[in-house]
Amino acid sequence: GTHNAETQTACESYTWHGTTYTTSGTYEYAYTNASDCPSVDTLHLTINNPVHQSYTETAYDSYTWTAGNGQTYTQSGTYYYTHNDAHNCTQVDTLYLTVYYSSTNEFTATACESYEWDGETYTATGDYPRHYTDIHGADSLVTLHLTINHGTHNAETQTACESYTWHGTTYTTSGTYEYAYTNASDCPSVDTLHLTINNPVHQSYTETAYDSYTWAAGNGQTYTQSGTYYYTHNDAHNCTQVDTLYLTIYYSSTNEFTATACESYEWDGETYTATGDYPRHYTDIHGADSLVTLHLTINHGTHNVVTQTACESYTWHGTNYTMSGTYEYAYTNTSDCPSVDTLHLTINNPVHQSYTETAYDSYTWTAGDGQTYTQSGTYYFTHSDAHNCTQVDTLYLTVYYSSTNEFTATACENYEWDGETYTATGDYPRHYTDIHGADSLVTLHLTVNHGTHNVVTQTACESYTWHGTTYTTSGTYEYAYTNASDCPSVDTLKLTINPVYNTPITAAICEGSSYDFFGQTLTTAGTYTHTLQSVAGCDSVITLTLTVNPAEFAEFAEVACEEYTWNNETFTVSGDYTRTFTNATGCDSIVTLHLTINPAYNINICDTAVRGHAYVFGVFSITPSDTGTYTYDFQYSTEDGCDSVIHLMLYVMNNDGIAPYEFPDVEVFPNPTNNILNIKGEDMRQILIYDDEGKLVYASKELSSSLETVDVTRYAAGQYFVKIILGNKQIVTKKVIVNRK
Repeated sequence: GTHNAETQTACESYTWHGTTYTTSGTYEYAYTNASDCPSVDTLHLTINNPVHQSYTETAYDSYTWTAGNGQTYTQSGTYYYTHNDAHNCTQVDTLYLTVYYSSTNEFTATACESYEWDGETYTATGDYPRHYTDIHGADSLVTLHLTINHGTHNAETQTACESYTWHGTTYTTSGTYEYAYTNASDCPSVDTLHLTINNPVHQSYTETAYDSYTWAAGNGQTYTQSGTYYYTHNDAHNCTQVDTLYLTIYYSSTNEFTATACESYEWDGETYTATGDYPRHYTDIHGADSLVTLHLTINHGTHNVVTQTACESYTWHGTNYTMSGTYEYAYTNTSDCPSVDTLHLTINNPVHQSYTETAYDSYTWTAGDGQTYTQSGTYYFTHSDAHNCTQVDTLYLTVYYSSTNEFTATACENYEWDGETYTATGDYPRHYTDIHGADSLVTLHLTVNHGTHNVVTQTACESYTWHGTTYTTSGTYEYAYTNASDCPSVDTLKLTINPVYNTPITAAICEGSSYDFFGQTLTTAGTYTHTLQSVAGCDSVITLTLTVNPAEFAEFAEVACEEYTWNNETFTVSGDYTRTFTNATGCDSIVTLHLTINPAYNINICDTAVRGHAYVFGVFSITPSDTGTYTYDFQYSTEDGCDSVIHLMLYVMNNDGIAPYEFPDVEVFPNPTNNILNIKGEDMRQILIYDDEGKLVYASKELSSSLETVDVTRYAAGQYFVKIILGNKQIVTKKVIVNRK
């Protein structure tokens, strides 16, 4: 047997023969060696667990992490410091930092007259600073930028005539008035008006004159007509004064007038009854001669008499009269004089006769229109009477007939009529006298029908349908119905039922196989029947329900990192994998896996940096303080989501530019570039390109040439890191700039 022993030291965990150990100890692995002999290997394992330190700090304005990476932070946040402990294990210390700031604040305020702030009153515009200590002990400076506005107080003196309008209000008396408002600075304001109102004295003159008048106390004009006249001028206060003249002018005159009257006209104590011109002389009250002439027209009323004769009624001037008499109609004629017309009216009323008669078969109306009527009814005869008025006579007539009647009847077996029973088809007459004494003959035309009674004998298999009813047992059955003559009938069925045998069977096959059913080869699911004949001559039916169970086909897609396990198999290569199973019905079930395997990377990178200068790798920034060799581990996810690790070995040079190490000669050109990037070097095995966030954007296959060309036209403008893996596992890193011109 084989017995190997090994000693290992690891950080946090160690995997040996597929088992991961997280505690120190001695472990054995039993197996069968190549000689097929029992063997045991021994592992002496030491596990070192790094201690991750945690710091919680509060600072003002900034904080330098002297116990950590020595960096100075000016913002609150969580910061990490990754380094190797004494056992060369990766230790990650965490700083939980809260930074408070000394603050300077300011605000602006505008007020009217004064402003209250923090217990003090300010009455002047200006900047007012005040210092506070905030809840964290930091100094806080608050500055008030204050604007003080004031109300407006304007005063004005005005003199006006009768009234004065100020700020929309009209004043009619002298006095001092105030107007309160808010000015353009939004402050309460009051303006004052000192007002004097002067009221002019308007003079009034009343005068009487003959033929003309000159207004010497007014405007100096001469007037020849009576009227009211105005003189507008300014008084001693320059106000508008309006004087008024009420003037009456009398004339030496010759006048005339026209008058129209009905029948007579009264003028100056005299009555005039005829049309004409009538002059008269006067001396007026003012002593002037006056001649007045009356032009008179005398009109007369109208008086018409009408005599009329009418039947039943007469309409005159819109009124309907139904009685004889004398009637008057008063109105105003075309000369506008009262008038009266007289109507002498005679009304004649016709006498309408009414006749009620009874007759047999027909009636002649000799007292009326002379016509012969053969039907009962109401008849009218319209004619003119002796006064030529329309008279309407009415005949109410009832006509009875001597009758001969007959009727037809149909019955089953017999018929009852007027107390007698008839059992045979035939015609049966009978005489009557009606209630009016007329002879009446009634004849019965009778048809007598009979019911039907049929007997049927039948033999059937399983069931028999008779008159819509299905019978499944032997026996005698009756069917009652009404026959074609509409008579009650009964048919009789004597029935013998022989049985039919129905045998159901079920079967199942898999898709692609067949089933033999009485010589039929069946391959599809369904219900199938086969009929045999019994000794009684009835069918015997065998029913097969056949189920065809399908072969199942399924497929699914999976994406995995490095490997994927399915059905106890582990796959490490992308591809399509098909496996056949047996389903619950015993048929094949074929499942296809469409598998994509994405790689995870464990990359060792060697690079250089300058002491005291920041080295940027993806999102990480390192500022080495001394020369030497440093190792860093960076975990990231690829574009496909696979966890990968980059082990960075950083060679730090002196800041005088002299490197303590030699690196292989690898060229990357052109740099910057916007389309093609060339990588040239000896013994290159693989090329990896990362963006400035550490994401892998390009990975070549294994190289066999010393020159590799990469198309970068699909990459965004920015900074990229090219890692060249050489045959001796050494990695060279180059920084490249991709731009877009």
